[in-house]
Order: sequence, then C-alpha cells, then structure tokens
Amino acid sequence: MGLLAGILNRTAACLPIVLIFGVVSGVNGNEANHSHFIKRDGSLWATGYNSDGQMGDGSTTAHNNPVLIEAGDLSDLSVIQVSAGYRHTVFLKSDGSVWAMGLNDVGQLGDGTNVQRETPVRINGISEVKAIAVGNSSSYFVKRDGTLWAIGKNHYGQLGDGTTINRNTPVPVQNTSDVIQVAGGNAHAIFLKKDGTVWSVGRNNGGQLGNGTNADSLVPVKMNGVNDAVGIGVAGLSSYVIKADRTLWACGRNNSGELGDGTNSGRNSLVQSLNGTNVIQVAGGYAHMVFLKKDGSVWTSGRNDRAQLGDGTSVNKSTPLQVSSLSAITQISAGEYHTFAMDENGSLKGFGWNHIGQLGDGSNVQKSTPVQLNTGILRLAESMPPYPYGRKITAPDKVAGDQFGKSVSKSGNLLAVGTQLAVTDGVETGAVYLYRMEMNGSSTFLSKVTAPDKAFGNQFGFSVSLSSDLLMVGSYLSDPSGLSDAGASYLYRVESNGSATFLNKIMAPDQASGDYFGRAVSISGNLIGVGAHTADPNGVTNGGSVYLYRLESNGSLSFLNKVIAHDISAEDEFGVDLSLYDNLLSIGSRKADPNGFTNGGAAYLYRVEQNGSVSLLEKIVANDIAANDWFGRDISQYGNFTFVGASSSDPRGVHDAGAAYLYRLESNDSLSFLGKVFAYDGT
Repeated sequence: MGLLAGILNRTAACLPIVLIFGVVSGVNGNEANHSHFIKRDGSLWATGYNSDGQMGDGSTTAHNNPVLIEAGDLSDLSVIQVSAGYRHTVFLKSDGSVWAMGLNDVGQLGDGTNVQRETPVRINGISEVKAIAVGNSSSYFVKRDGTLWAIGKNHYGQLGDGTTINRNTPVPVQNTSDVIQVAGGNAHAIFLKKDGTVWSVGRNNGGQLGNGTNADSLVPVKMNGVNDAVGIGVAGLSSYVIKADRTLWACGRNNSGELGDGTNSGRNSLVQSLNGTNVIQVAGGYAHMVFLKKDGSVWTSGRNDRAQLGDGTSVNKSTPLQVSSLSAITQISAGEYHTFAMDENGSLKGFGWNHIGQLGDGSNVQKSTPVQLNTGILRLAESMPPYPYGRKITAPDKVAGDQFGKSVSKSGNLLAVGTQLAVTDGVETGAVYLYRMEMNGSSTFLSKVTAPDKAFGNQFGFSVSLSSDLLMVGSYLSDPSGLSDAGASYLYRVESNGSATFLNKIMAPDQASGDYFGRAVSISGNLIGVGAHTADPNGVTNGGSVYLYRLESNGSLSFLNKVIAHDISAEDEFGVDLSLYDNLLSIGSRKADPNGFTNGGAAYLYRVEQNGSVSLLEKIVANDIAANDWFGRDISQYGNFTFVGASSSDPRGVHDAGAAYLYRLESNDSLSFLGKVFAYDGT
C-alpha cells in the first residue's frame, strides 16, 4: 500500500480520495463452530468452540461471550482479516504477517510443526500477504505480488502443488499469478484472478470445481463459463461466483438446496442462483448459503436444521428467501450452522446453532431469527481487508446536496475537505472543512473555512491543496473585478488551534471572463500552481493555462510564469488538473487529441526552475489511447511518480469504467510506464 497511499495523500488535491472497503467476502466452506471478529480498534475477539485452542485465548475452554485474543493498536500493528476453519484459525496483520492457532495435526498452522497451539504463532516463510482464507484443515494466502500459497491438509490435492502431501510450511500453488481473492472449502479451494477468471483445485466429488467434471485435480483448473467474476465464496462442497453484472452463480453439492437454484441436484458447471441479482457478497457454511444485495437485504438457502437460514423455521430451502428482519446490512459471514450479519454502524446480529456459544450472546440457546449480539465491529471473519481502518468523515453541519468531499488534501496530520456547494448563513457559497487526524485513526473537526468575500455560486472549495500549514482553495466560478466566472484562489495559513488565517486572494494577471481560474490548485512548499482550463492563451479557445506563483518569506506573492502547452490546440483544457511536488509539475489536458484520437487526453510533466521558468520533461500519452478517454482528467505527482487518471476509458471493454496510469521519472529524465490501474469489478 505504501506507493498508492503516498500518491493519494498528495499535496495537490483535486481528485477525492476513495478508501475502498471490502464488501465481497472471501469465505471458506465453514465448518467452524467458533466465531471471530475484528473491532474498530483493530482488536481480535472470539467466541464458541475451543477444543483445540482455535480461539487463541491460551485455553481449550469454550466461551459463549466474546473474549479478547489480540489487542489492537491503530498507530502500529492491528488485525485486518481473520478466517476460521474446522478447528484452527488464521489472521492477517497490517504488516502483511500471518498468524495462526488451534489444531495443527496436518500442518495447517504453518509453523513447521504439527503441534497444537492455544495462542497465536507466526506462520513461517510467508510475508507481504494481502488476503487469507481457511478451509477445513488447510490455509491459503494471497501475497501482494498476486501469487497464492497454501499449507495444511492435501489429501485431495487442495493445496494445488501437484501432490497429495500435507505441508506444515507454505508452498506455492502451481501456476498462480494476479490472484485477488481465495476461498477454501471442505477439501477444495477456488480463487479469483485479476482478469475475472475463477480457478479451482482439490476435491470435486460434487462438481465443486465447476469445470464440467467430477474428477479431483491436484493443480488449478479454470472454472467454466466465467470470465468476468468480481467475487467468490464457498460452502463445504459447493462454490459460488458473483459476476460483473452482480448475478450469483453456483456449482457443487446441492443436497440441501445450498446452490439456490430451486432444486436439490448437484451441478458440475455453474448455474444461476434464483433471486441472485444485485449481489455484492456471498458466504457459505457447511451446507447453507447466504448472500447480500446492494440494497442491504440478506438472502439464504440450503440446510436449515439448526435455524441457520434465519427465517424462523427448521425447513431447508432450495430457493433463496429474504431474511425479513435484516436491513441496511454491509457484511455477512457464515459458520458451520450459524450466520452473522452486520450493518454500517458495526451492529452485529446472528442466528442459528448456538449450543457451543458460537453466537456470543452469553447463552447456549439456538436462535431461529436474528438477535442483536454486539456493536463496534469493523469486520466479520472472512471479510476482505480494505484500506486498514478507514474512517467515514462528514461535515458537522451537513446538508443534502453539499457535495462534501468534492476535493480533498492531506498533509501531515491535517486534512482539508472541499465542499463547493456548502451553505453558509443560508447562502450556497462553498466551504472547506479542516480536520486533524489522530493517532488512533479518528479525526477531530477543527474549523470551517469560507472566503472573506464569499458569494452565492462561487464554488469555493471545488479544489483544495494542503502543504504543511498552508491551504490553497480554488473558487473557479467567482467574479473578480466583475468578470463573470473568471475565477480566483485563496491562500490561508492553518494555525495551531485549527483556525485558518486568510493570507491572499490570487487572481490571474490577465484574467478574463470564463477562464475558470482555480478549477485546479496545488501547493508544494512555497510554490503555488493554479489551473485555468478554459482560458484562451494566444487566442486559442479553451486551450487552457496554468499560473505559477511563489510565496515569499515576507508573505507576499510573486507571479512567476504562465504555462501553456507547447502544442496547444483549441478545447484541449490544459490545466483541468495539476499537481506540484517539490519542483516537479504535472498538468492534465483531458481533451487533447494526441495521434488524432479526439479527446483522448494527455498529460505534461515539467521541472520548475529556480527562476520560475519551466522545462518540459515529457508529454505523456496512454500507450493504449482511445478517443474520449479523458486521460489527464485527474493527475497526481508524488516524488518521481506521476499518476494520471483517465475517467472515461474502457478497461476490459467496460464503457467509461475508468482507469489510471502510473509512471516513474528516472534519473536521466526519461519516463517509465509502470502499470495501468482499474477496478477489477468496474462497471
């Protein structure tokens, strides 16, 4: 995460930071009767069966109330994912290390022994892990390089190393790369790759590998009929796939209706689950399925002898039905015969078998409908780790339509959030909200900043940029000197008490109506850049310009330069976004037409010289440029890395899904293309 985190925490900020939370669970075919979950402070808790120390509390005593396993420390290391197997548990820390506890008879703890552990031990020989999953007696790890590794039981080849030899230290799964997510079943595993394909390995007696056969496989095989998957899950002998259109598909054993296709017939190729539309997460127990829809509703099917479907009965269901008492749910998880659902406030509900205390409600009484259990939960067992411990921040005086978060910038522990439609004293003037980020990951509101000459419709806060204690704010629809929409920018100093002292109002020396000066702003040290993407330099309509200033030691502002693309053309919108880092300046030109591709877009990288002039280092064009990609719509410079957004590009043929391109400036001033980034589930 280091590189991208650095890029997102940039000094220039016109592109909102998006902290992505995992909502598609990597769920095992869970035969666990112990439950684990992570609280908001990063601590790990457990409840339920503990015969072999699988809870990790140093004992083999069952608990019907959650007990603390690992304390959280948001300023250092915390637990970000946990996965529970038959009688062992594995968890992932924020430093990429993996830990395990419980039964170890086949090496499933990966510590090089077969000795049971009642407290967590670190798994040997594996680091830089980004996701984990646990099967019955096997464990799986996705590393940051996209490779997949495994340990534990291998009787059916479920470790994917081409053998049936159990392993007590991690071995690579054969022919794996670009893996995003993995799920472990009773004796099989499936994994999702970046290209949308799903692969499977191990036991296949019920058709759970989904390759059209019932033959076991010691090496991964490609699942039939899916090239656009965005999520996966498993039950004991069944597998589930969420496709890009958010439909749910299933294969494998179906004796209890766990495939949700309205039958009890097993399938060795994927079939669509009934009512499986708009699905964002799927989980499985031993023989039941639960899935979550975009609208926050929860649906279940399959075995129900212990009330694990939550419908108040003990009757199996082959057609998924909605759990009527659940709404606004954001995460789900399933144990062997029990189920959990959590809402956006971290409020946890559970239902199903509870004879060993696996629901954690202080009793051992089975629950046939959801009951309130706990609060303050961040993630359930199996949930994929998001950007660790993100926080949702809202304006203290929020009003519908404010567009809080249109722009953001972070410098040190200061965070500025632009809200260009915010209301002040009943007038829509725009504002910027300042926060201090605390060591525990929380945020403290400091102040609301408005323009000293605030007026309706100026869109103050459309762009913001922080550098140390200096705050730049763009107000591109303001009317300085009576010039309609000429635009302006404002410079402030953030004081130690969190207030902002106004220093200067900045206007273009050659301002004109409709220039939109301040559409983008960036500050780095004492250098300031302001974009005016609809300015008409040299008479070129909407060619766009960027203005450079230097803040002097006496607090005055010196105009340095007006930057114009050397190959400027009408409607290029050069300056629609810009980013300064030290003496490097990157500028986006979203409607440029390089190589004849209309609105394909381009970016320009400059070095700002001591005298304020600029030297062009590179004109950047996407290697797979296409018309109307808007490459350069957003841009960020961080050190010698340049990150360019193309918000209307079509990765994998998905119209306007958007992408971004990462480059590195080398010591000889050449530019190296590093990679293209896009959402694997983009729509």
